[in-house]
Amino acid sequence: MADAPDSPEFLAAQRRAALRDGVLFGMYVLVDGEFLRQAGAAWRPEGVHVAASAGSPGATAHYPGFWTIVVPHDHVAAAVRFTTTARHRGGAVLELTAPASDGVRAIWWRGLNDDAGETIPAGFRWEKNDDYYYGTVGWAELDDMAVSAELRPR
Repeated sequence: MADAPDSPEFLAAQRRAALRDGVLFGMYVLVDGEFLRQAGAAWRPEGVHVAASAGSPGATAHYPGFWTIVVPHDHVAAAVRFTTTARHRGGAVLELTAPASDGVRAIWWRGLNDDAGETIPAGFRWEKNDDYYYGTVGWAELDDMAVSAELRPR
C-alpha cells in the first residue's frame, strides 16, 4: 500500500478510521491497509501497542475498559499523526480529540486563535500546565472540519 498522504489507498484507510473512531487524533499506524490508533507513548522492542476490542486475538487489558494488541514493527507500513480541526460557531478554531456522549471533546489552543481568549467556548476549562482550554461542544456548533496527516518516522 502506498503510504503517501495523498494516495487513494491512504485516503481510503483514513476515511475508514474516521468512521470507526469518530475523530482522528494522535498517533496511528498503518497495518495491512488499516489505520490503528497507537496506544501508549512509544514503540516498544516487541512492537507497537494499538487500541483493540476485548475480543481481538491477543488483546490484553491496558487498563479497565481499554484493550490493546501488539503489532510487530515489520507489519507497520507507516506511522502518522492525525489532527482534526473545526471552526466553532463562536469563531474559535478547535482541535477535536474524541467523540463524547453530548458532542465532541475539543481543545482551544492559543496558537490556532490569534485573538487570545475572546473565542473560547463557554464552559471550557484552562489546563495551566499546557496552556490550553478544553471542553465539549455539540457537533452542530462546528463547521469547516479538516483532517491533517503528518508522516512520522517508524
